[in-house]
Amino acid sequence: MYSRINDIFSGVGIGKYLMGAMLCVLIGALAACGGGGEVAAPAGSGDSGAGAAAPQPTAMAAAPASTGGGTQLETQGQSFEFQLVCINRSVAACELVNSFFVPEVAKRTDGQLQFVISSFPELGIAGGDTLRLVADNTLEVTEIYSGYVGGDLPLLDIGNLWGLSPSEEAHLELSDAIHEDLIQVLKDTTGGQPIMRQYYPNQFIFSRDELDALEQFDGKQIRQHSTILGDLLAGLGAEGQFVAFADVYTALERGVLDGGVTGGEPGHSQRWYEVTDYLYGPIVGSVAVAYYTMSSDSWNQIPPDMQQIVLEVGREYEELARKTLIEEWNPFSVSANVESGMIHRPFSDEVQAKMREVALNTILPNWVERTGGPNSDAVQLFNEKVAPIIGVAVNPDGTAKELDGAMMMEGKEEAKLVSQGEDIEIQLVCINRTGNPCTLIYSTEEQQGIDGFIERVRDRTEGQVEFQISSFPELGLAGPDSLRLIEDRTMELAEIYSGYIGGDLPIIDVANLWGLYPDSETNFAVIDVTRDDVHRIIEEQSHGIVIMENYYESNYYFSSRPLNTLEDFKGLKTRSHSTVLSDLLSGMGADPQFMAFADVYTGLERGVLDAAVSCGTCGSGVRWYEVTDYMVGPIVAIGVTWITMNKDVWDSIPPDLQAIIKEEGDRHQRTSRDWVETIWAQEGIDENTEGGMEYIEFSQDIKDALFQAGRNNVLPRWVERTGGPNSEAVQIYNEKAAPIIGVRVGADGQAEDIK
Repeated sequence: MYSRINDIFSGVGIGKYLMGAMLCVLIGALAACGGGGEVAAPAGSGDSGAGAAAPQPTAMAAAPASTGGGTQLETQGQSFEFQLVCINRSVAACELVNSFFVPEVAKRTDGQLQFVISSFPELGIAGGDTLRLVADNTLEVTEIYSGYVGGDLPLLDIGNLWGLSPSEEAHLELSDAIHEDLIQVLKDTTGGQPIMRQYYPNQFIFSRDELDALEQFDGKQIRQHSTILGDLLAGLGAEGQFVAFADVYTALERGVLDGGVTGGEPGHSQRWYEVTDYLYGPIVGSVAVAYYTMSSDSWNQIPPDMQQIVLEVGREYEELARKTLIEEWNPFSVSANVESGMIHRPFSDEVQAKMREVALNTILPNWVERTGGPNSDAVQLFNEKVAPIIGVAVNPDGTAKELDGAMMMEGKEEAKLVSQGEDIEIQLVCINRTGNPCTLIYSTEEQQGIDGFIERVRDRTEGQVEFQISSFPELGLAGPDSLRLIEDRTMELAEIYSGYIGGDLPIIDVANLWGLYPDSETNFAVIDVTRDDVHRIIEEQSHGIVIMENYYESNYYFSSRPLNTLEDFKGLKTRSHSTVLSDLLSGMGADPQFMAFADVYTGLERGVLDAAVSCGTCGSGVRWYEVTDYMVGPIVAIGVTWITMNKDVWDSIPPDLQAIIKEEGDRHQRTSRDWVETIWAQEGIDENTEGGMEYIEFSQDIKDALFQAGRNNVLPRWVERTGGPNSEAVQIYNEKAAPIIGVRVGADGQAEDIK
């Protein structure tokens, strides 16, 4: 995806960096360098200068509780010290880095690894140079913010296209969705290692005059700090002005500026409340995210155990910063300025509507053009991961398109509650209530850090819709009966898994043909491209409505012996849980065995089974690590299930409550999909290795053998079960899945490579 990024970056030229600024960096530890260009402020940063101190995080926002499962320090007797450069050391975000991240890394490394805080103003550097300064190893660790470097790397602005997100929550959600992609972009561009995210609070306009009506913006000189903000202000009729942050106070005082845009907390820290009277905002969804990135030379100096500790503490910092952002920094942005004498007003409906129009018709199209057009990698990433969250996609001609159900121009963010006095209680039946995907459904903020589907539906319907969790084992029901049980309303809402119903309905396995997928990205792409067909088939067969999808992480062999070579799989008595998986196992030379999940522990303990295949957390949840020694894999096998409601039950629910249920179902689906890769996959490995297992990753030879087993065993047998090469299932596969996988079904029902 990122093949063109380095070309764009290399065209800028590291040699353009000014020699004076280079010298300032080199002697920055000894003396601050004066002068320097504009240091533009990110959302909520505050660029430089003296003033009131930023708010300190309270004791309640102290370090997250230690998990006790982090990397163990092995290195002894070493000493490393690196300069860590914040945008501005006086803002709360940098102070939190200094009070948590810096000492926590030192503590976890027994003082061997030290970070020393500095800042852009102290070193006399401009934010626009940060990509180059990390790439050429001038800066050891620095904060990279898209508002500064969007000229060199416009893709990074994908997370800060203000005015498009319908809410702060959606904005943070999209930040999570593109997190791994931006990490890869920064790695490719700088050669360095991103170590953690930084959050800055929402943007406000500090104004000398009232800005309640749209015409009051006409001709106003308002300080901006990014191209995105410049587009927004111009669309409102104002004139965006680049003014060094340290000079904004004086410019406002003398009337050179009529207003300035920054975060509420940084603006307060610079005492803008003394030279402006009105605080307007916040701009919806204007939380900014920056990335602390370590140069390649610096990163490579650190031993592997310390590298892992840095990344682990970085993740803990992100959790703390996000919590503090929501609970402290954003509220402070308003309260502190009001207490200092400012008048706070939200933007009027007229202004908000115009902001939305500008975001759709100017900000997004202009960004598309800067990235290289509607076929650029940036736009592909936007449409794939951002658009489903914010409800706005990019058309083939580069214009914006609002998706069905998205926030409309009148500012409608989500379905509104109309119904009153309803009392709807529905039993939701999971495959197993202890599995991560089901736990996420009924999670609360105390359990998982977020409210899950059930809690959110209850809150949004004011208790009129209640889902009660149950499971197949609790009800004594069998998974293969799930379609019929939904159809006859024995189950009102239940999780359907292709591994269970593939015998009756083999077409449903079109998205779970394991062995054919080289990576999870391919697996997910097939799930996405066949979704409409699969939902239609399930709904036809079950007289139901698919509410949402669940995702389970890839599968592993839990084995009594190591599986290092292809010979090790021969005759391995292995518990399977689906026909497709059995075909894959037999294609590898193993002997698949069907056994009830509850009986597998005993089967492994007594030697009736040599191995069992399941997802990592599925196996650790039933303590298979006590009766097996090796966790081997993964088989790329993302499990997708479909949570489906009986249509008669669905039709009895008022439309406004249906809309809320569907919206929260979509939210759950996105979270499950994100967590399966970013949290649950590693959690499965960690839980089992901590339980005493040895983790063995498949060799390339075994990966190749899995693909051949998928190609030559799984696919042809599935074709036969669906009714042959002319079946509807094969037509869907060849049209939609085959181009992604690179293998189609031939006229004889066998696999053919697509050249």
